[in-house]
Amino acid sequence: MTASRERVAWLALAVLHAVERGEGFIEKKGAMKVLREKLKYSDRQARNILNYLLEQQYLIPIPRGLRVTGFRVSGKGLQVLENLGLI
Repeated sequence: MTASRERVAWLALAVLHAVERGEGFIEKKGAMKVLREKLKYSDRQARNILNYLLEQQYLIPIPRGLRVTGFRVSGKGLQVLENLGLI
């Protein structure tokens, strides 16, 4: 991913972290909705950013049975936000 895309992913991570602080976790469907509403992403862009955050292990999936129902920001994700001075 290019540097500018990585910055966009970090912005999305900051927004999702704010949701997690408020609700305790990030609901899977809610994550897409937040990225669409707050950052004006299309469904495809939101899905791609979520996949990138999962690949880079900035988000941890929360499974319920065999399905993923939500996400949490990982220690690695929190470290990135600290380095950026966002938390």
